[in-house]
Amino acid sequence: MPRNSSETQIIEELGKYGDAIIEKNTYDAFYRTNLEALLKEMNIETVIITGVMTHLCCETTARSAFVKGFNVIFPIDGSLTQNAELHEGTIRAISHGFAPTPTLKDVIEWMRR
Repeated sequence: MPRNSSETQIIEELGKYGDAIIEKNTYDAFYRTNLEALLKEMNIETVIITGVMTHLCCETTARSAFVKGFNVIFPIDGSLTQNAELHEGTIRAISHGFAPTPTLKDVIEWMRR
């Protein structure tokens, strides 16, 4: 995806909570990046997974975060992919042991507390 395009912009309501942008070259945002070190340095224990390609990038990163010991939140409406079947399959799999799957509205409300 091209840098600095409208398609790659972070949602304003969530962007104000971020401190860094990690550029990745594969599905897993932890693979060959400094993401894990950065999160640990900042004492982050919980990650919220959002983005494009629910069943590829988002799911792979969520599973990797879980295996690395992070708490994972995977908003049901925080990602999208090619079709509903692929999206729903990931939501079902992730919600079965890897992460809760609330709505983005719920996540934003939790973060405001």
